[in-house]
Amino acid sequence: MNGSGNDFGLDEITFTTVCSASESINVSLGTQANATIFDVDVLCETGNLVELNAVDQNGVWSGNGVVNTTNGLFSPSEAGPGLHEIQYEINSVCGATDTVLIEVIEEIETETSSLNELCVNENAITLQAIPGPGIWSGLGIINENDGVFNPAFAAIGENVILYAPNLFCASTIEHTIEVHQPAPLEFNETQEICFGEFVKLELEQGIFNSYQWSTNSKSSSILVSNSGDYLLQISDQNLCKQEIQFSVIDKDNCELITMPNVFSPNNDNINDLFIPIEYLYVSKSTIKIFDRWGTEIWSTDAIETGWDGTHFGENCTEGVYMWLIDFKTNKNVYKRLSGNVSLFR
Repeated sequence: MNGSGNDFGLDEITFTTVCSASESINVSLGTQANATIFDVDVLCETGNLVELNAVDQNGVWSGNGVVNTTNGLFSPSEAGPGLHEIQYEINSVCGATDTVLIEVIEEIETETSSLNELCVNENAITLQAIPGPGIWSGLGIINENDGVFNPAFAAIGENVILYAPNLFCASTIEHTIEVHQPAPLEFNETQEICFGEFVKLELEQGIFNSYQWSTNSKSSSILVSNSGDYLLQISDQNLCKQEIQFSVIDKDNCELITMPNVFSPNNDNINDLFIPIEYLYVSKSTIKIFDRWGTEIWSTDAIETGWDGTHFGENCTEGVYMWLIDFKTNKNVYKRLSGNVSLFR
């Protein structure tokens, strides 16, 4: 056997030293980010800023209405009415992205149609507004749900009333009601009157633009000759209405009847009639003349005409005669006067 061969019958085989090497790699399993955005309720365009939130933090927010991409602040007014797609992206090896639609609705304009001026002595009113229902507040509101405003519980001057509809995204509105104080009154509410007299009813001071009396007069004052109650409705420059009552009462002991104690019916035009010397404030009277034996010889309901000293057209003899007067007072009380008169010719 020679050195050129091998046991396997293979030629040209060369034996060399074999080198080996190895390397290790550490592989770690990362956690997948969760960018799921929490639901957002419908927003009003005039509402406050809303902070958007997602399951995992440290992402970036984008979209119409996002005013802070880091904190996720969303402005409804910046976005405006409509549907807005908002994106949240977490930039990492195992990052994630999510989107959400946010609805912004336009604010509903609130309107009132209530009075804006009242007088403090007027009745309570019910305020009106749309949309409704809602809550009313402010000085003078005595029922916040129904909007009942009583000027007696408000301030003299301007009162700011707020109305907040219960409807979502309806605006709150201010309504100003000015409450006026009626012009002050000074007047003599009670006056006395005698029969046949006139008394003037009027206001002593104050500026008013309309007058309405119970007598239908529209002047600032009236003259009356009868007792009773007289109503006056007035309106001042602020259209504040007031009603006042004047009372006119019959005065006691107004009546005055003075008869002479002598007369001479001789047709000389001097003291020819037995007639009252004073006859004041008498509404009704009757006089009767009697002779010295008590026989009635003359009577009349018109006492001011006077007795001419006759009886059935014949002259009465000289002498003393008795007279009797029945009369009615201002207060419808009947009284009687009597006396004697001497007849001379």
